[in-house]
Amino acid sequence: MINNVVEKISNLFKNSKDYYADKIKKIFTDFNIITGGKSGVIIYPAGKKTEALVESLTKNSIAVVAVGDGNSAVWGNKIGSCRIFSPEELSAKFSDLPVIVSSTDYRREITGSLKKAGFKTIFHISFLNFINPEIFPVFPEYHQRFYSLFNPANQAEIIKLNSLWEDKKSQEVFLKILQFRLGFDDAILNERKFSGDQYFEKKFMFFSDEEVFVDCGAFK
Repeated sequence: MINNVVEKISNLFKNSKDYYADKIKKIFTDFNIITGGKSGVIIYPAGKKTEALVESLTKNSIAVVAVGDGNSAVWGNKIGSCRIFSPEELSAKFSDLPVIVSSTDYRREITGSLKKAGFKTIFHISFLNFINPEIFPVFPEYHQRFYSLFNPANQAEIIKLNSLWEDKKSQEVFLKILQFRLGFDDAILNERKFSGDQYFEKKFMFFSDEEVFVDCGAFK
């Protein structure tokens, strides 16, 4: 299995940057609704990334009509001139407008909740940053992440990293994440499936009702 995944990763890297860029643009053919739309856009959720995005879009003559967030503590506040609405109120007032998901975390969950709320046109900040990094900023660690995948040294490190996974499921998930990073196709992320809880393998970990679990991540 390891050799099979290495081969698949190597085959992904055989295609050029332009090859993947063209595929991405074909997925998001209605991108002009953001830059050319007269009705404006909304952004979800609120936060530091959204503050920077609102400022940049306003500077580039793209109207931000409203901001949405699931945290009731920020409802009614403003980012720039934009009021922060609850998801329900946002949907009731602006479901016909395109939404920019400004968070780089919980992509599937946020997109899924917005679709259930009735929003039809949803763009993720990672894709928009790929199209125009000056207008659609992200935090420095995510800036031009797509292009970094075509650096030969980075590709060698990715293949090396794959050797760390000892189980088949981890290798498959790693491959799917890499495929998504190269193509921004949500269907690839939806193929990642877990049979049970991500944590707390019952064969090895035994807990009472008194434990507290904190996931601190592994972020460099």
